[in-house]
Amino acid sequence: MSFDAVESYPVRRRLLLSRADDASDLWLPFERNVERRNTASPSKPRKTNWQRPELIRGSDVRKVRTRGKTGYTADVPMTRLRRKIISAENMLQADFILVTDAQDNDVEGVISQPLKLDIFVDGHRQRWIPDYMIKRQAGPRELVDVKFLILVRPADQKARQKVLQQFEACEIAANKAGYVYRLVTEQEIRIEPMLYNARLIHRHSGPFGDQALLLKALMAVAKLGSNSSIAELGSAVRRPEAAIELAIRLDRLGHIRLDRSFRFNRLAHFALT
Repeated sequence: MSFDAVESYPVRRRLLLSRADDASDLWLPFERNVERRNTASPSKPRKTNWQRPELIRGSDVRKVRTRGKTGYTADVPMTRLRRKIISAENMLQADFILVTDAQDNDVEGVISQPLKLDIFVDGHRQRWIPDYMIKRQAGPRELVDVKFLILVRPADQKARQKVLQQFEACEIAANKAGYVYRLVTEQEIRIEPMLYNARLIHRHSGPFGDQALLLKALMAVAKLGSNSSIAELGSAVRRPEAAIELAIRLDRLGHIRLDRSFRFNRLAHFALT
């Protein structure tokens, strides 16, 4: 047998198994001059923004939950924006989203932490990230900061003056970029009965409504007329337990206008629009 013929034979190498219950040896053929292949498992593809659902784009960049941070956070679906998820890093911001969703009929878009702008305070440049950007049907877009009143008006006079300069710098930067700046605190958000009604509106504005019953309620309010009560609407459709939900849905659709000077209950009144 020639030397070339011997070299062409496959070489057999022993592969030791790690399983102790298998006493047999495993022999695998091995050919010379074969490149080693990478047997590592392929890494998972990175999730990019375009792969995310449209309703959470603009909120997914905001990380409201970080390791070591304590406190409540929230993700609020806005019913006016096809239940787009808006992130909130505290409950005051969550209440702001609820109130905006309930009260502002002209909202077309909301983005949390939309951009970064440079502001100048005492000659020093700082980086400012607004809490929200609100786009409306008409007028310029808004950059909104949602802050607790204790942070806006600290007890120390020097600290209060510094905070005031910072918010003035934010307003200048927002106007320069073509936005309207708005600063809101709990004095504008946690007002009763506005906040209570906003939570009730959000609760009853889900996607799973009885459309047949809603149409029946619409025909009932036409007969009842203005200055009727929610209780009368429930009696007209013979579903008193669903009266508040029906009234809120008709209010959202623009058929009636609930009296917002009182808490929404069965005694509340509405007017035809």
